[in-house]
Amino acid sequence: MFPGGKGPARGSPALAVHNGELWCLWLDKNDGLLYHATSDNQSWGPKTAFVGNYWTGLVPDNPTAGPALADCNGVLHAAYSVDGSLVHYQYDDIAKKWGKRSLFARSSATPSLQAFDGRLFCAFQGDGNSLNWTTWDPEDGWMRPMSANEKTWGSPALYLLLDRLCLLFAENNDDRHTTNTTFNTSTKSWFRTFGSPSQKTAYGVSATGFNKNIALMAFQSHDDKDKGLVLVDTFNNGAWQHNESIGSSSSDTPAIAILNNVITVVYNAHTDARDLLWSQATLTDYTPDSWMTALANMKPNLRITDITIPGTHDTCAISAVPWVATQSMSVIAQLNAGIRYFDLRCKLVDRSLMMYHGPYALDMYLQHVLDDIYSWLRSHPAEGLIIQLSDEIKDNPDFASFSLAATTLIGQDLNKDLWNTGTTVPFLSGIKGKIQLIRRYRADAASQQIGINATSWADNHDSPRFIIPTQDGNLVIQDKFKFFGSPSEIIPQKFGIVTTLMDQARADESHLNLYINYTSMIHTLPFRSGPVAPWQLAIGYWDTWSEFTPGINRHLGHKLAADGFAHYGVIVMDYPELPYDLIDYLITSNFEAAAV
Repeated sequence: MFPGGKGPARGSPALAVHNGELWCLWLDKNDGLLYHATSDNQSWGPKTAFVGNYWTGLVPDNPTAGPALADCNGVLHAAYSVDGSLVHYQYDDIAKKWGKRSLFARSSATPSLQAFDGRLFCAFQGDGNSLNWTTWDPEDGWMRPMSANEKTWGSPALYLLLDRLCLLFAENNDDRHTTNTTFNTSTKSWFRTFGSPSQKTAYGVSATGFNKNIALMAFQSHDDKDKGLVLVDTFNNGAWQHNESIGSSSSDTPAIAILNNVITVVYNAHTDARDLLWSQATLTDYTPDSWMTALANMKPNLRITDITIPGTHDTCAISAVPWVATQSMSVIAQLNAGIRYFDLRCKLVDRSLMMYHGPYALDMYLQHVLDDIYSWLRSHPAEGLIIQLSDEIKDNPDFASFSLAATTLIGQDLNKDLWNTGTTVPFLSGIKGKIQLIRRYRADAASQQIGINATSWADNHDSPRFIIPTQDGNLVIQDKFKFFGSPSEIIPQKFGIVTTLMDQARADESHLNLYINYTSMIHTLPFRSGPVAPWQLAIGYWDTWSEFTPGINRHLGHKLAADGFAHYGVIVMDYPELPYDLIDYLITSNFEAAAV
């Protein structure tokens, strides 16, 4: 049961992953209002009122069915039915409120939401049990609803599989077999494909995708002997497998989502109380928060030059200013998701190192960031990570003060045992429970020349790569980030450079070179539509003609799926969890390669 009395729930709950957390939204059985809570897979946070219930600030919505949730382009969206109309809200992460309310379709049932190609798709049951759909984008808002030319019994489920948008629903007959359809992006229509699960559901379904080629659906059994029993079916190896019971029954359609390789099913109990319950299972033999531990157990003599390491560019750049922000997950959420390379950029302010992105202060200090990392690392003593630390004041004349502050901070007695300040690229075992420092800031004093020396890092180097020699190998780096032109021109240009270094890393069998490959980029003016934010270049860009250009993360996902598994070095990304989990793709490549 949810702790703290988070239930009971009337209708189906909703689940979505947003900013590295699991979000649950449900309709309270007692007061008829919506509430949400978040989870890190271990526990649920406090029950929080859905502030957007209040349309004018005076009159509350009165939802008539369970809600839907989805993350689209880093923004959390909710939809639910009020008096026969579907209502749409967006969540403001800074203000921590729901807003931008709009009405967009007619339905009295629970809808389904899913992001695809930069748009938010909604599927819902309409009049006469017709299966309808519509889309939203940030430029044009909601389009006119259209029919999917199917009829559904209960709520449908949108999800991603094999990089396609799919729609599951229960056929509108007594058998209520589940049927799968796929969206044709050219004809803007749905067609039946992928074989259908053909499971019988008591009412509706929910579904989620994982790592492109795996999907799961949750539903209630329609068999007389166990009606209402919560079942989970899995699509893998090209077909839907035999379903598995979670051992409990629900009153309404359960919700399913995956965070960090952990499947979570949330449902209301099949009792008068309708308590909100949850059940979990793992998808893999490891979880992202301990993937290095599992890999070292398989192959203890690996060098970090032999593996693929997911990383984040400007790790701490979470901001309400679009052209400053490069991440949406906190440092802890990144660690739990499997990020093991942190790009930390600072300026010395009043003798303390403050986090910056270029000229913009990020309202946090390096000490506080490191405290979070230290705490996490002590609870994960077999994991390790790399921190590249740099001074955001280029050619700082007072570099000695910065170097002294950094060395003092790293050398603090309480946590200096967590640092590996060696100057050579270590084995994986060498960073077990440690932080390997890559020092990008200048230090003249011998006692401050700690870590792998990367002070010759080239700023926006024009060639596909540059090399920094170390004592026993090289850092091979690609960090070209300034591009001029339209997003449709510069995103393929950047990804071509990224691909070049990925292919070189994959072919390198010397075990001596650590490849560090930045997928991040910035758009330099002028461009007819104005500045383009990092999230648009990473996730996707809508122009003023409502044409969508897939971001670099989409290209990276396609390459990883096409290439199979190999070592790519360190891949440093903006928004690596969007539009789908690139972190897991990169981590998985280590285990497939290690098993060969």
